[in-house]
Amino acid sequence: MASLRRHAHEEYGIKRPILDMYYKAMVENPTIKKELSAIQRAILILVTRACRTISTAAMNVIAEYKPMDLEITSIALARLLKKGKSVFWRDVELPVELDLEVEEKLKRLEERIKTEWQDQWKTDEHGRELYIFIKN
Repeated sequence: MASLRRHAHEEYGIKRPILDMYYKAMVENPTIKKELSAIQRAILILVTRACRTISTAAMNVIAEYKPMDLEITSIALARLLKKGKSVFWRDVELPVELDLEVEEKLKRLEERIKTEWQDQWKTDEHGRELYIFIKN
């Protein structure tokens, strides 16, 4: 990570489209998504004080922590909105021209991310025993 930061200065090194490609590769790549989930899982076990047999998806729900990939997406898109840029993610379209305050745009984005999280929880193969008790 430090070497990437060294080469990512504006004056030289890695250009913005390449950095965007790295970001997409990290967030959308199933292998990296799995690694992020493993890191989050270790933290969730400490936070929830759960057994290691409980699924990561179930611990996310219990601890009320978004899955790591959605958290990263949420932070990145919120930064774009705060910088006054347009955001298009899944079925959310928040162009600059849309006559809404930044707070309202952030609220819409968070609602959509929460919906995505609930959809993931509904379709996840793991944690089905807990899903009976905690559906949304």
